[in-house]
Order: sequence, then structure tokens, then C-alpha cells
Amino acid sequence: MLTPPARSDQRRVKPCQRRQARRRAAPSSEPRATPGGARETDDRSAERGAAVCFDSGAAAMSAASRPLACAHGGVTVLAMAPTPKPTSATEPSGRRAGRDRWAPLAVFAVVFAAGYSHLPPGVCHGDSGDLQLACTTAGIMHPPGYALLVSAGYVLTRIPALDPAYLVSVACLASGALAISLAARLMITLGGAPWLAASLALLLAGRPLVWENLITPEVYAPALALLVAATGLFITYGRPGRRRDLFLGAALLGAAIVTRPPLLLAAPGFALAVWASRRAPGTRFRAAPIAVTVACLLLPLAYSIAFFLARDAQGARHNYVAQYFHEAAAPSQSGLSARLERVAWLMTGRQYHGQLDPRPDRVAARWWWAGVTISQGNPALGASVAIAAAIGFVLLGRREPAAVSILGAILAGDLAFVGAYRDYGAAADLLPAMFALCVLVACALASVVERLDAHPRHIAGVVIATATAGALFVSAGERSKPFERVGATEYLRDVDLARMPRGAHIFATWHDAPPLWYARDVLLKREDVEITNAPPSEWAARLTADPGALARVFFTLPAAPPEGHSLAPAGALWRLTPER
Repeated sequence: MLTPPARSDQRRVKPCQRRQARRRAAPSSEPRATPGGARETDDRSAERGAAVCFDSGAAAMSAASRPLACAHGGVTVLAMAPTPKPTSATEPSGRRAGRDRWAPLAVFAVVFAAGYSHLPPGVCHGDSGDLQLACTTAGIMHPPGYALLVSAGYVLTRIPALDPAYLVSVACLASGALAISLAARLMITLGGAPWLAASLALLLAGRPLVWENLITPEVYAPALALLVAATGLFITYGRPGRRRDLFLGAALLGAAIVTRPPLLLAAPGFALAVWASRRAPGTRFRAAPIAVTVACLLLPLAYSIAFFLARDAQGARHNYVAQYFHEAAAPSQSGLSARLERVAWLMTGRQYHGQLDPRPDRVAARWWWAGVTISQGNPALGASVAIAAAIGFVLLGRREPAAVSILGAILAGDLAFVGAYRDYGAAADLLPAMFALCVLVACALASVVERLDAHPRHIAGVVIATATAGALFVSAGERSKPFERVGATEYLRDVDLARMPRGAHIFATWHDAPPLWYARDVLLKREDVEITNAPPSEWAARLTADPGALARVFFTLPAAPPEGHSLAPAGALWRLTPER
């Protein structure tokens, strides 16, 4: 038994602590292997405040094994851990450590730089404009409300001298680039070479569905960043890590679920990963850490409820719930029970429950669409990704059961939602599934790459990563053309809301209502102009009988006018005029 040299600042150890340390150290003659390849003498020592030393492989030793010491309460236990086989993932090299750190940063820089010049210059149509308007005014968005994103966006848009809508677009791009870089970091953590992780991450960013969510201000890229960050922290805790990794990961997972409720389907995989990491012999689940983890998980939900109740009572300028139900009275005049009912309607997405269609034939059709979308209609590519992901799943399961549990749950949960939800657009949200597939493919390719010679592998890796980054830049303009229509700057210029007559009333669809609201409430402050979002079939029925008011009614589409009236073009709108 070896003992460390005495330290002048070493605290006095009580005799009871020495006895407890001896009892814990007695069965620890055989060190326990952790999923990450490190060896730990006693898993419980981390919980009791002991200083556990891991075999990182940083010091080269000529013997077939190297010592591993664990000191607690003045007692040092020495065990012999076999030297791991040097691979590209475990090679103790400062140069590799530098590549591990810089590769994700390079991915972030490349993705952000490639997408920055293709962002919309101002407010956008539809859901994107709704996000920009809510962030600017601290309003209430469409279900499930996105309280966390709105709060963060509201703080961001306080920056003076810059268009708030454009700042929201930049923030969404930055969050998407962060999600891609964190995915690259996770691939490196799971054993992939830095150049391999960077190349796959850039290829993921170049997928049309991912690229659309990078350059379009939407909620899907920030939600993906929260999910990837939570995944990395849970995997770190399972290696094992510290409790703060678990607590922070739970908070981020709760934020991701509040932002995208379908991610709740993946929550069992995270819980299973925590259970698997704490099921070692002699390890007990303690009530306090479990309670703190659950509290961190529920904290974003509690904040969201409080945010919606407060903004609903204060009469937010942009309140999707109020305009959806055509409430005549101000929300502040409603009681607490009425506001709670509206919050429940908002956060549960009750408006979209009619879109659920679990019939087997429809589920199979949507799964087929998901496969075609991910593979871009290339059957060979789709089959290759599926085979590589399956191999990566098996290989990763042998050494990282927590990671396999989480990634498998993300993939299965996303496919379950896509199969049950009747949507073939961005709302289907295939980003979590694409992230999980990319990481699993990286694990499969890493097992092949590490068998190659180091020098040619590094040279080829740098060439491949550089070529991938160049291809992303070159094709950025072509990839962005289908999504340029989301910007509403030219549309607002054609509408020219500043020249509208006083008391004008505009009937608009959801596609055009958010940018019109933004121009009225943020750009022009025209509170006299009323803008109603409703289907065109309801426009005529909701018109007032006042002839003077009818003369100031505008439609965004040439819908059927009421009896005795016709429509006349008025720039980008249609003005209601009486027939002669």
C-alpha cells in the first residue's frame, strides 16, 4: 500500500471517517470499469465526497499495468488497472486534446458564417414572424407558447439600433450552429476522430431540412440545441460524472420538452440512462438527488406557466390565445380559473389534437415520407445510413449503455410522433431523429477509421473536413433559394401600412397576419389599425354592418365579399368597395 506525502494543509480526519473509509475500501481490490474506458475504485466514493482518481492514460508507463489510487480520510487504496489499448479516441496526446476542443468551435464558425448572409433581413411570414413579434413584445405565441424562447428573445431584442426581427433570426442561426457543434463534440466524446465528427456535423448542417431551420427563424433549431446539450450532459454523468451534470442536464431536458412537447416521448430513455449509471453493486438511489433532479426537470414548466399567467393578465400586445378565441373582453378582466384554462389549452397544444391520426396505413405512409426526406429520395443513401446506424447502435451499446439508451429513445420517440401526427412539413420536426442517426453513424465509422494508419488518416481527415466545409459554403446560396419566400420585407413595402386610412380593418390569413402585426405594433405604432387573423371563409361573416367601417376594410386575399360589395386591388391588398 502506498501513501501520499503528508500535506501541511491536510484537514484532521476523525476516527469514524477512517473506519468508514476502510470499510468502503475493503471490497475495492478489483477496480470497476466505467463505460468511458476509465477505471474507478469505488463508485460510492464520489457521492461521499472522496477524491477519486481516474486512469486517463496521460502518463506513459512501461509496465503492463499502472497504479490507480483513491484517497479518502487519510487512507489510500492502490489498485492495478490494465493499460487500455491505444486508439485514436484514447491516445494520450496534447495535440489530440487540442483538436477535440477546436473541432466543434470550427464547426460552429463554419455553419454560422455559411448561413449568416442568407438570413431574412427583417420580419417573416407565418410562424417565423410570430416568433419575432412575440420576442419583441414579450407576447404569447401559438401553441405551446414557447415561454423560454420568448423570454430569451425579449432580452436579446433590447439591443438598440438593430431591427429586433433580424436579431431573432441571428439568434436562431446561432442556436442551430451551436446544436451542430455540440453534436460534433458528442461524436468526439463517444470515440470519433475530430475530423470525422466535424465532417459528419457539416454534412448534417447541409441537409435541406436542417438548413431550412438554420436560416429561418423558427423554434426547431433552439429546441435541438437544448436536446443535444442535455444528451451530452446525461452521457457525461453516466460515465460517471458529477451530480451537477445530472442537474443541469435535467433542466435543459425540461426546457427542451417545454419548447417541443413531443420530446417527452424520449424522456424514458434519459431516465433509463440515469438508472443504468447508478445500478452498480453497493450504490443506492438517494432521495435528495432524485428530488433535485425532478425539480430541475420541472423548473422550465413552472416558469412557463408563470410567464403565461402574468402576460395574459397584463394584456400583452400580442396574445395568440385571445385572438384565436376572438375574446372581446381584455384578458386582465378574466378570473384566474379562466386564465389557467387558456394556459392549459396553449401548453398542451389542444388546437392541434385533431392532427393526430394513428391509423396504421397513415403511420406507414408518414414513416416512408420521413425516410425519403432524410435520404433526399436516394434509396442507396437511406439504406447505407440505416445499416451504419444499426452497426453503431450495437458497437456503442457494448461500451456506452447510457448513450445507446438516450439516442435510441430520441430516435424512437421522434419516429413515433412523426407517424402519429398528420403533417408533412417543418412541424413534423425530424431534426432529433437526424441528430441521433448522425451520432450512431459516427460511432460505426469510428470503428473503421481507427484501424487505419495514423498519419494517412489524419491527412485524409483534414482534406475531407476542409472539402465538406467548402461544399457547405459553395452550396449555401443554392440551398437557401427555396426559403427566401419566408421574408416579408417586400410584402410590407407593398402594403404600405403607414398610408392606411385611420380605423382601417385588415383581414389576413396566418401567413400574412404576423408581419402585419409586427409593422403595426413595432415599426409604425399604428394602434388605430385593426388586423384580424381568420380563415377567408369567415371574413364576410365577421364584418360590421356600419357602411363607414366597410369602406375601410381590406383583404389580404381576393375572398368572396359580402353581398352588395366588390373587391378592388389596393397594392398588395384588396379593398372592399360598394357596388354601384
